[in-house]
Amino acid sequence: EHARATSTKVTMVDGSTVHRRLRLKPHPPLGVITGFKAKVHALTFVTSFDEVLLLDSDNTPLANPAYLFESEAYNTYGNIFWLDFWTNQWMKPVIYQVLGLDVPWEVDPRFRASEAGQIVINRVQHHDVLEYLYLLNLHSSSGVPGAVNGVVGSCLWGDKDTYRIAFSLAGKADLMQNVQHKPMQALSARDSNYVHAGMVQ
Repeated sequence: EHARATSTKVTMVDGSTVHRRLRLKPHPPLGVITGFKAKVHALTFVTSFDEVLLLDSDNTPLANPAYLFESEAYNTYGNIFWLDFWTNQWMKPVIYQVLGLDVPWEVDPRFRASEAGQIVINRVQHHDVLEYLYLLNLHSSSGVPGAVNGVVGSCLWGDKDTYRIAFSLAGKADLMQNVQHKPMQALSARDSNYVHAGMVQ
């Protein structure tokens, strides 16, 4: 509605049609694209943009985010991520060990996980990262009710931690950039109490 009312040029793409004609040998098909896996599919194969700002449907920018593509961090490293509340919640160290990677919170006690509700990434610069990202999420059904999980999904929750692992597997761990401001809580007043209403990043 907004796009029509403002004459904004928006192209809607049915990602399932891309999925049906996608045959990336030697990789097996992605399977049913639901849950967090849909984000990775859209980022890796569906979008036609080289530079992407990916926002979860429950994200609301409080300012025009276009400036992020002009920022020094993005132009130097080709990506921007935001910190999560957690250090290693929902992450089992075995996933790092199986992949031959250092467990980040054991190496650096200041480690904090990254969020994936908003991501800025240059897909051309980090095409190798996206390939690992696809493979990791191929073996995860995290967040899909009733689904049988692969090894990745049984060690992680959702897609958010697969980005850091994908950067590491591509030999680019030092290039993954987090905004260093810690997230804050948005609180809502309810019955004389304050309850969590969201994350401010």
